[in-house]
Amino acid sequence: MKNSNIRLRSINSLLTDEQGQPTRFLIPAYQRGYRWAPLQVTQLLDDVWEFIQTSKARDPKEFYCLQPLVIKPRSNGEYEVVDGQQRLITIYILLTYLQDIVKVLGKARFQINFETRGEANEPFLQHIDLNRAKENVDFFHICEALKAIEAWFSGRDSMHKLKLLQHFLNDDEAGLNVKVIWFELSEHDDPVAAFTRLNVGKIP
Repeated sequence: MKNSNIRLRSINSLLTDEQGQPTRFLIPAYQRGYRWAPLQVTQLLDDVWEFIQTSKARDPKEFYCLQPLVIKPRSNGEYEVVDGQQRLITIYILLTYLQDIVKVLGKARFQINFETRGEANEPFLQHIDLNRAKENVDFFHICEALKAIEAWFSGRDSMHKLKLLQHFLNDDEAGLNVKVIWFELSEHDDPVAAFTRLNVGKIP
């Protein structure tokens, strides 16, 4: 993976592209579907919340860092997601759950497209209906993730939602935000080969 571009990017910077339009991520056909368990979703929220709770004692330049998001730019402006789909979709589900606050903050959700099953998964992900969880395995895991997020916020007031979302979506100037390791493959890299190398032993 020569000439690949590796840098830190805030979640806020992933929301829209340079033209102010929602950034478009493509889940390619060689990827399995969304499979994070509720425990993994809860652990992500717990980790970010712990970071927030100790933020007053931190340098404003500090941030919570997620695992790498490996992507390859496509000629149509989309980013093909080679690795990191589970975290990316979990963040999208979180933004969907908190979409009213997202709008109040003047933010937008990035866009997730699917190379296969897109006609079903794309609209469902935008408007998650728990009553349709049994229609297919993708819907089931997406619904389970949403229920885990709902359960995590249960008993917490609206300020918890605002505080968590603000830290997720702070820009670099505000600091104390959430970032991802952005690993951008070069035009010469084979995304399928990269996916295989990155996921050896991971896929059941």
